Amino acid sequence: YEISLESLNIEGFPLLAEGAMAVRLSRDCQKWKTLQELQFSVGIEGGQPIDLHLMTRTLEGLDGTRMEFTGWKSQDGGTRTKLKGTAAMNTDGFGGLANFRQPEETEWDLPSPTQLPMAAMQDFLDALTGGESAPQSIAFEVLGISEVTAVMPGRSVNLKKLETGNAALVKGRSWLVDRAIYFEGIAQNEPFLIETQQIHENGVVSKFWHDYQTMVLSGELVALTEIPIPDC
Repeated sequence: YEISLESLNIEGFPLLAEGAMAVRLSRDCQKWKTLQELQFSVGIEGGQPIDLHLMTRTLEGLDGTRMEFTGWKSQDGGTRTKLKGTAAMNTDGFGGLANFRQPEETEWDLPSPTQLPMAAMQDFLDALTGGESAPQSIAFEVLGISEVTAVMPGRSVNLKKLETGNAALVKGRSWLVDRAIYFEGIAQNEPFLIETQQIHENGVVSKFWHDYQTMVLSGELVALTEIPIPDC
């Protein structure tokens, strides 16, 4: 994804923002594997920008009951702050506990109906394609808790930056999905981010918007490759 500044909600501050995000999603016969990397630069025009670099890796069981996660983040090429932990859910996949070992030891309670991210996404897409107009979904996303707050019909998609063969992988109907992202518990906090995704029925996100109140960033799909699913 190519990330750019969509709009700015602070007058008098000519911000510049740009970056890129890559997501690799695959699975074997036991688990989903997700690798996400973000490089981003933001600053006042003519000034020294702040460079952010973030990576997360998750291994989530196909039954949606257990996940391991690692990662790190750094600013301006400095020391990396490491991330490491696990999440264990109830046997039905709803509700559980996340244990962080790095950057500090702490626990997040994940009350039902919270799910792990891939399990939540699968159930959500199944509900949408099955005809539900406003399915609910709450997921532990490692760096926060996401809650779907609105679902609307998708817009026409501009895929001019994608090669023809890859653009063909963006299939089927689409929806605009608003998600509020919270740090830890939903009830105790205000969301630090409102995310809107244009998601297609095969799970591809063709565009997203991140609203941080002070500014809105957009991500446009510029590359897409299919990874074969193993025959289990």
